[in-house]
Amino acid sequence: MAQSIAQIVSRFKSDVAEALSPTVIEEVCQSIGHQFRERVLTAVVTFIRFEPRVRKGRPKHYPLLRVPRAKLRQALERKRLVA
Repeated sequence: MAQSIAQIVSRFKSDVAEALSPTVIEEVCQSIGHQFRERVLTAVVTFIRFEPRVRKGRPKHYPLLRVPRAKLRQALERKRLVA
């Protein structure tokens, strides 16, 4: 069954963890210069946990927002996550 773009976007927004692999999240973080250690709260866990807050307009606890938008966009484009 074919899905509409709206359905795909809705599914992506509801579960980013399913849409993005841990490897992709780590590679994007590294490419924008975000440093992290392998602990319980890895870059992947932090991203998945705080991404909904950012999307809903409550970003104050999310470190990637300190990265210039152009730098983040370039990293996402390299991973082909945005057009």
